[in-house]
Amino acid sequence: MWAGATPDWLDALTRSHQLYTHVEVWFAGAKAADLDIQSGSVQVTARNRVRRTATFVVAEEMWPRSATDLLAPFGAEIRAWRGIRDAAGAMVGQPAPVFAGRVESVSRQRLSGAVEVVCSDRFAAINDFQFETPRTPDTRALLTSVIRQFVFEAGVPASFVDMTGRLWTVPASIMWQYDRGQAIDDLATALGAEVYITADGQQCVVRPIPTLDDPPVWTLRADTDDAVIVSDAQGRSRTDVANKIIVDVERAGDTPLLVTVVDVDPASPTRWGGPYGKVVRHLSNALVTDAAQAVVAGQARLSRVIGITRTREIQCVPNPALEAGDVIQVETSEGTEKHLVDAFTLPLDVGTPMQIQTRSVTSTTSDGGG
Repeated sequence: MWAGATPDWLDALTRSHQLYTHVEVWFAGAKAADLDIQSGSVQVTARNRVRRTATFVVAEEMWPRSATDLLAPFGAEIRAWRGIRDAAGAMVGQPAPVFAGRVESVSRQRLSGAVEVVCSDRFAAINDFQFETPRTPDTRALLTSVIRQFVFEAGVPASFVDMTGRLWTVPASIMWQYDRGQAIDDLATALGAEVYITADGQQCVVRPIPTLDDPPVWTLRADTDDAVIVSDAQGRSRTDVANKIIVDVERAGDTPLLVTVVDVDPASPTRWGGPYGKVVRHLSNALVTDAAQAVVAGQARLSRVIGITRTREIQCVPNPALEAGDVIQVETSEGTEKHLVDAFTLPLDVGTPMQIQTRSVTSTTSDGGG
């Protein structure tokens, strides 16, 4: 969650408040203009490299008639904030940054009065800047250092934040053909981590895959005076739920590595060998060099797929401080659950609720054989 979301700031969401939005257009690292929008939203998902995309609707007079006009998709960048004003109109704290990224496309129906602007966060530039020739990283360089190098080479103006503290290094004979984004995915998987650009575009973060062991950053209540939940749809499914990950790695000249990570909690309905059955998935990553690293990578993968998957699709009062991967707590008259935020859509107009897709997995993991 955004660091500026103080307890008072979050409490203001539960009381009568007003919307504050601010959107700017930047070009070549300098602010070009403020942008008045008719409506807009930011879509966020934890599973994509480009974590944030945004759609804005502006007046038709903003239609770019030449390649150098303000919203032409040839270098323009949009930055957006959403904040809170109290019932009297006073700003509560600072507005939360919700998007920073380039204009991907603009479109209009002529004489409709509106132009739609679609944008992608700064990771899109990393995906675009493929390796010009097959790439072999420096042997024994830290995996995190290679991620940093690949990001900076793409010209993304973001500082690098390593939240893993993991010191695994690149083994010999590693090479990627062209896909820089895939290389970063491979490096992150070997670390049991994820890589993303923050909402303000200012940081590239490498962090361990979030789990429900993390503390909740926001409590959403229903059926109370301070309720923020508008609607709450729930589901349960075994789709994509596995209870064993086998990490197998083979490299020329090295002893093959085989490590399993298993759901062994005797209380888990999806425990290995229980009524749920035996559901196996494989993970092969040549950057994994020892059993300890294989366990971390396997547990990170298993944490996303084990256990009873309880999904919720919640419509609620918008919280612009939220980040994909945050743990939230949902309290209703039926009880309390912790959930991981997989995706959400944050509106930038008045009266539209925020939509959050979550999952909740209850189980424990261990490493072992068999």
